[in-house]
Amino acid sequence: MLPGHARQSDSEESLAANRLADQRVEPMPHSNVRDQFDDYDDMPADRQRKSKGGLPMRAIVLLCAVPIGMALLIGGALALRASRVERAEAQAAQVEAQMLVNNGPAMRMQGPAGKNNGGTKRVYSRDEFKARLGSTPDDLTAAVGPPEFRIADGARTTWHYHNTTKDAATGKIDPVTKVVFEGGVVVAVEF
Repeated sequence: MLPGHARQSDSEESLAANRLADQRVEPMPHSNVRDQFDDYDDMPADRQRKSKGGLPMRAIVLLCAVPIGMALLIGGALALRASRVERAEAQAAQVEAQMLVNNGPAMRMQGPAGKNNGGTKRVYSRDEFKARLGSTPDDLTAAVGPPEFRIADGARTTWHYHNTTKDAATGKIDPVTKVVFEGGVVVAVEF
């Protein structure tokens, strides 16, 4: 190629660029405000990215969140159960301590006056226990035997007898009969 030929093409390009710069493109006049928004409607919509064959992000999050949620739920349930067991054990220990303070190891009723009557236990009517109102602890022990356990609360002492009385109206045995002492005498019997 000729050296002058290259210069000639450079000058042609610069002339073409100057012509384009001189031509100013004016925007089309808008007849109303809505026309401005219509211009944006003509733009192509953004394309969504295509998946490359892997799991969608939502599935990954779900696969991670479900086991974590289950672990938290199970852990919370186990913690709640453990606290309930601890509370029940503490209450049982407190009752046991109260029983030991009141009457040493819990005494089991063996029959009237503490006599063993062949492993069976006499069941009294409610009226027989109510007839003991005003009795002293020694009188009651001689008549129906020692209680299952005793609870002392200041001047008031409660003796518990288990499966010792029977309701004549229903024929059912009372699971607990409570005898309340105040001032050294029986003041109440609760079934």
